[in-house]
Amino acid sequence: MAEQSVGPAPASKAVPIVDIIGCSRCARAKDGVRKKPAAKASRAVEPRVVWYNCQGVHTSHAYKDNHVTTAKYNALSFFPKTLFEQYRRAANVYFTLVAVLSFFSFSPVSPVTTITPLLFVLGLAIAKEGLEDRKRRKADREVNLAEVECWENGELRKKQWRRVRAGDLVVVRKNQQVPADIVLLGASSPDGICYVETMNLDGETNLKLKKARDES
Repeated sequence: MAEQSVGPAPASKAVPIVDIIGCSRCARAKDGVRKKPAAKASRAVEPRVVWYNCQGVHTSHAYKDNHVTTAKYNALSFFPKTLFEQYRRAANVYFTLVAVLSFFSFSPVSPVTTITPLLFVLGLAIAKEGLEDRKRRKADREVNLAEVECWENGELRKKQWRRVRAGDLVVVRKNQQVPADIVLLGASSPDGICYVETMNLDGETNLKLKKARDES
């Protein structure tokens, strides 16, 4: 995804980064002071610090992990949630009421003729939801088990995307996907410039220029 890069720089020009000291998802750098209007000038922005390559420093912070989950259901919630989704449709509610009324003696229709089509339609819809959620779960597993190189203890080690934590030094090579939200600390080009494709995020195929921070 990134050509000769170590990842895109998410920091905007409105909030300059003064000291770069972290580079993984949910990692923060030491923020500069945002310029406020005169009426709010008294409120200072508290700097946030993330240390890189220090495994035990962030254990006390509740940083989110890098695990990706797009599946809607699990083994316990599948049937309750799918039935809830199906009965949000007025047609299913109507035909269910008709099926219930068919059990009474005053009903002119047989219960079999009303329940059978209803169960068939609900069964197809629930089976479709299950197949789609299975595909989402498979895609999540492929993403979470993908590997990326991280610099740890003076050497490059492969780590699964789901294991990437705040403060990890991530090495992204040419045409590789970026595993997390990262801060660009350097690139293979002398001027620290790389080009990133964000088609998976916004659908744009043109390459976007990213430049490493001068401090790194």
